[in-house]
Amino acid sequence: MSNTGKNDKLDVLRNKHGQFYFGDAAVECLKRAAEMNDRIKSRHTRDISAACQSSNKTKRVALRWVCAPVSEVISILFFVGSSTDARQQRVLESEAVREGDIVVLNITEDRHNLSLKFLLGARWILEYCSPDSATIVKIDADILVNVYALSSYVNSNVMWLTGIHCVVYKNIAPVRKRTSEWYVSKDDYTLEVYPNYCAGDAYFMKPALLSAIVDAAVLVPYFWIEDVYVTGIVGDFANVNLVDISGHVILSKPRNLLRVSATTLFVNTRLARLSDNRKSSLWKDILQRNKSMQREYRKNVEVYYRSVG
Repeated sequence: MSNTGKNDKLDVLRNKHGQFYFGDAAVECLKRAAEMNDRIKSRHTRDISAACQSSNKTKRVALRWVCAPVSEVISILFFVGSSTDARQQRVLESEAVREGDIVVLNITEDRHNLSLKFLLGARWILEYCSPDSATIVKIDADILVNVYALSSYVNSNVMWLTGIHCVVYKNIAPVRKRTSEWYVSKDDYTLEVYPNYCAGDAYFMKPALLSAIVDAAVLVPYFWIEDVYVTGIVGDFANVNLVDISGHVILSKPRNLLRVSATTLFVNTRLARLSDNRKSSLWKDILQRNKSMQREYRKNVEVYYRSVG
């Protein structure tokens, strides 16, 4: 393998026991999965399980509020690492019991654990709450989700395109500047360019694809940058295609006034430098624009196929 990272961290992924504290989340998710299957059989719609990696309580509250209007078709879960502060850990576990939507992973919150955090969360979802016809969405805490457009997207014919649906980054080089928090040494990654990979802000896929990635990860040397590792290095190893949805995502502040169209799926509120008032205004705009959830997406996406052999 071209990536020479160590695999010690992946030992915890191979260990099937003692990695989670989740209050009632497992019970709730199993119940939710059964309800989803019943709805899918009766209405022929595809449901969504949204997994958010958020250690910020305020942002968790905001995401619960955003998803509330479409709670029939969207289930949201928060995956957080354990705190080294005993009081904070008790508060977190209390919230997990109260809300029933938090999974506390038995790893510390640290950027070098980001890839492991994703993989442990993915394994939990696959074990407890992912009907085959559901769509698994991974979002960061700073993402504003157009839940109406997202529901429309996953029920459109564009989901026949097999792969990870995301903003695709191509020909990106590792950061070699030692003072950067994203510095990557030659020992960590030897090549000059990463494989094509997804922006980690938000991406989604079907459960079968997520399962293939988790299975492949234990065979690929660990690398700590989650989006590069999961969707790029492991994705390349597993021959997972990428479906570019750049036309439906806003990751940075545009030159002119930021506007959310009826087909905009995600907005990164941090990179777009949005104030709380502007976020609220955008959400109202989303509500006004989504009188109908029937949208056409197929013509605005592009597929990047992995080469085989």
